[in-house]
Amino acid sequence: MTRDMELIRQILLKIKARQTLNLEPIEIDGYDRAIVMRHLEMLENEHLIEGIVKYSGQDGLPSLISVKDMSWDGHNFIAVLENKSVWNTMKEKFSPSELAGMPLSIVKEIGLALLKQAALKAAGL
Repeated sequence: MTRDMELIRQILLKIKARQTLNLEPIEIDGYDRAIVMRHLEMLENEHLIEGIVKYSGQDGLPSLISVKDMSWDGHNFIAVLENKSVWNTMKEKFSPSELAGMPLSIVKEIGLALLKQAALKAAGL
């Protein structure tokens, strides 16, 4: 399976938009539940989200991931991805497969550089 940065962005935005800390499963319209679950598992493994992962019997795939919230790193990561100007610039410069192939740390670093550049410009610096 290929990692989908657009799906990761949508998952983190959905978690950020929550008004309460709950353990409800995350569903994203237009995406297969198993694909969403696998991406949630990857986000949990990278410590970007905090949740409980339950696995099904034989296949070892996550059957349920209850997400409490994003971690501190998750909040920092979505600060980059939620900025539409930054995200659109990244999508213009890199194809979906290039973004999927980059380590999350590089995606974050590029996004932070773009966000910093925009903030400096807005501040007149």
